[in-house]
Amino acid sequence: MGRMGLKRILGLAIGPSEYAPKPSVIGAVEQSASGNTVLRIGKATVTDGDHPSWTQTEYVVMNPEERDELIASLESQREYKTIKVGDTVGSGSIVLAVQYVNGAGGGEWRIGTVLSWDDYKREYIVHTADPYGELSNGNYSTDSQRALNAFVARLNDHLFCHFNVTPPHITYAHVAERDRLKGDQA
Repeated sequence: MGRMGLKRILGLAIGPSEYAPKPSVIGAVEQSASGNTVLRIGKATVTDGDHPSWTQTEYVVMNPEERDELIASLESQREYKTIKVGDTVGSGSIVLAVQYVNGAGGGEWRIGTVLSWDDYKREYIVHTADPYGELSNGNYSTDSQRALNAFVARLNDHLFCHFNVTPPHITYAHVAERDRLKGDQA
């Protein structure tokens, strides 16, 4: 099993109490050979000082779907709202594609690019989403190729939105046969 980088024992931030002198903690997060996530859970044995310690008492195994659900639940406690494919946004359009990027370089601010389809108006919409699921800056088009181009261009802009970096220009020029991906090379 591979260990994932926990910087410290989780669950000690509040510390021991009269009712729980040795609080329950998550001591390690690992990944099994089959791709499942393993949370190693136990009791704190030393809670103060620079070197807290713990003893494992049990573990929780989650498949990738459960892990993603846990992550989404934890993010919702930070008041983030992650928009997902299939969600309904705006005035009733269905999300077809979404991509989040870190907009500030430090993890504290995420920018989303959302491509959705409004079945009533019969048009595609490309939005920018903030970390709380609020949408702005819609581009509208009935042409699927123009909508995809707008989605990619906006995502590109979001990837290069800090440090005064100019994003590379997207071109759709002819690709030489030698540069095309073949079958299993894609």
